[in-house]
Amino acid sequence: MTCDAEMLRTRLRGLGFDVVRFAAAGPAPGAEALDSWWAAGRAADMAWMGRTLDKRKDPALVLPGTRSLIMLGVNYGPGAAPPLDPAPRWARYAGHVDYHDTLKAGLAAAGKVLEEMAGAGAGDYRYYVDTGPVLERGWAAVAGAGFIGKNAMLISRDFGNWLFLAAMLTRVELPPDPPVKRRPSPGGGGNGVGLLCGKCTRCMDACPTSALPAPGVLDARRCVSYQTIENRGIIPRELRPGIGAR
Repeated sequence: MTCDAEMLRTRLRGLGFDVVRFAAAGPAPGAEALDSWWAAGRAADMAWMGRTLDKRKDPALVLPGTRSLIMLGVNYGPGAAPPLDPAPRWARYAGHVDYHDTLKAGLAAAGKVLEEMAGAGAGDYRYYVDTGPVLERGWAAVAGAGFIGKNAMLISRDFGNWLFLAAMLTRVELPPDPPVKRRPSPGGGGNGVGLLCGKCTRCMDACPTSALPAPGVLDARRCVSYQTIENRGIIPRELRPGIGAR
């Protein structure tokens, strides 16, 4: 199955997606790093991730016959930063309606467009909004939506860090988009991480709980997001001063 890729891109942008990029299916980017990250215990107690490691490394285990990935992004750029006062400081994405719900509706509509344009059936694609066994950031980088920064986030030239990501796996064959052009990056880890960061380490230095022990590596055990969302137990005392009112 094939379709007009540029027309598809236009149609999907018309649904409200700010980024529409295509990648050829194959071994997932960062699979080796994922194994090392898991083995080091940096997933904290998120055991559900361990149950799907193999699928995360191979999209064909999620959807047999996968030929392409459609990587989608929605900008949630916040504008000016909020003042640094003692009031509770919310993650800026939390100021929006739950993105899982809003993007899922867009993905359902995108699936209908794919059916219409490529003659695909409902079983010829699957989509996820950060709830499935897909390495969204890695695939988005492969598709040229941005590059993986030293903060382990996808950094877009147009939208910075402020992209909600979603992925569609499909049996429709689409021409892959090129990744962001590589260039040497001192301290970037040698695997494309931080490829446009240069010598900058501001994100690593600014992390209030030191959750970024190396370029592109996040330790969930020390992460504010993990501790305030995923952790159902007690927040470790040594992290509380860094978390503060966040």
